[in-house]
Amino acid sequence: MNSLPKLKNFLEKLKAAVYPASITCDLCGKELFGKERGAFCAECRKALPIIKGSICAFCGVPMGNDATYCDRCQNSKSVLMKNRAALEYTDEARRMIYGVKFGGKRYLLKDLAVLMTDTYLSEGFTADVLTYVPMTPAEKRNRGFNQSEILAEEIAKRLKLPVSDELTKIRNTKAQKKLTAKERAANLEGAFRVTNPDAFKNKDVVIVDDVYTTGATLSECASVLRKAGAKSVSGLTACITKYHVAGETAKSDEKGQN
Repeated sequence: MNSLPKLKNFLEKLKAAVYPASITCDLCGKELFGKERGAFCAECRKALPIIKGSICAFCGVPMGNDATYCDRCQNSKSVLMKNRAALEYTDEARRMIYGVKFGGKRYLLKDLAVLMTDTYLSEGFTADVLTYVPMTPAEKRNRGFNQSEILAEEIAKRLKLPVSDELTKIRNTKAQKKLTAKERAANLEGAFRVTNPDAFKNKDVVIVDDVYTTGATLSECASVLRKAGAKSVSGLTACITKYHVAGETAKSDEKGQN
């Protein structure tokens, strides 16, 4: 009798492997067949808002001019070395992130990790270790998973790099969605801690996250990591939003945007 749950679990995994849940394109709904089976159809995959061309030297947002920094980063005092993102946060990218967080589409994280790995390689990152924006135990229980942690693990597999979980979040914070840039920074102050400094000491660290909005979360994490002895800290995100005027709330459908 005790073997029945194990058998049921095995059969469910076998069914998922043979008949994957994603049989239509997650963006346009087109039915997928053969080699096209996956998260996206060929047309939508080609149309993904992959960041190319001129970008801000600090945050990596696409730029429509020859300026070195975007308005968001002109006067940045962040200890973060740089951030690079795979996708611009368009409606398509927003639907992907929303689907992962709230729509039961965690399988999309593998597709995002592939794009982020490409960005890592093309942008010349040289990390000794990856880490990710952590959640408190309560926040993780509420969602059921940490999407940034899964992204980091998937990217690390492809790059054959270690992932550290020694960057932790020690208190719950307000959802970032409705906060201004200044309020976001204050909301996150003192929220993170390194439990074992040796994990990052004298190492080049890359922090993985899903969406870069004002950079407040990555900046606070970078500050904590540098104080713990990290040699350098950079960010690698799935998406980045366009700049919003200082003092305005960044427009987003996502809860707890960074």
